[in-house]
Amino acid sequence: MLAWLIFSLGLSTPFLLNPDTSGTFGILPSINYKTLSEYSILKELDSWYTKHRDPLPEFPGGWFEPLSGPVQRQCLTKSKLDFVIKEIQYIKTSYAASECCVNKRFPKQSMISSVGVTPYPNIHEMINLKSDPLLVQLERNIINSVYRHQKGSLMADSEVTGVKSDCKDTMTFYNFLNLDYGLRCTVDYFDIMQVLLKQTGLKVIMERKFYIDENCGLGVNNLEAVEIIEMTIPIEGELVCHKGRSKTCKRDDAVSV
Repeated sequence: MLAWLIFSLGLSTPFLLNPDTSGTFGILPSINYKTLSEYSILKELDSWYTKHRDPLPEFPGGWFEPLSGPVQRQCLTKSKLDFVIKEIQYIKTSYAASECCVNKRFPKQSMISSVGVTPYPNIHEMINLKSDPLLVQLERNIINSVYRHQKGSLMADSEVTGVKSDCKDTMTFYNFLNLDYGLRCTVDYFDIMQVLLKQTGLKVIMERKFYIDENCGLGVNNLEAVEIIEMTIPIEGELVCHKGRSKTCKRDDAVSV
């Protein structure tokens, strides 16, 4: 089970979940052919094979080609991915949400016609897009686990930790309904300006275990291919005007407006 969440918008340093007795933060539901297509599982197997095995010259179609139909089926349905949450951090990140612009008009021209910078349409969707079905399913599992835990042990632990009881009600993911896409940032003479998306989110660090079934014929027997991966899930964001130099906006690279 996931342990309680400490959640506060005032936190500037990462927060952690309390580990359970096994020293981990929670095992997410397995990802297999029931939650992903068999093709997606095959892609994961093929990716592992490409990294760890030399190609078979006698089978130009790949390692999967020589397997019979029933064996192929067993390979795909018995292989699975497990993810163990090791750490969760609350993070704040800024993204460029418009061009970096500089106003090179003379002051009198700027008075007659003000210069403004506006955000790219739906920039939050582009920034947070996950097109890989595996990442989409993994994110769904994490969000569901957090929600389930918020309804459970967070309520009980709040009496001990001092966490406000309304935390479980206020934390939602992908809360972008109030983004102001009508924002217009006025640029004064020879200033540089850029719209930024300031976003808060959960950074989830996980141990990824890939159980490869022996029917796959990859020379392994229920191998645990272990690696550490991380994923950031957005909570909410705000579009703001940023005047002056930043990591994504420098005068030398600015577009004249």
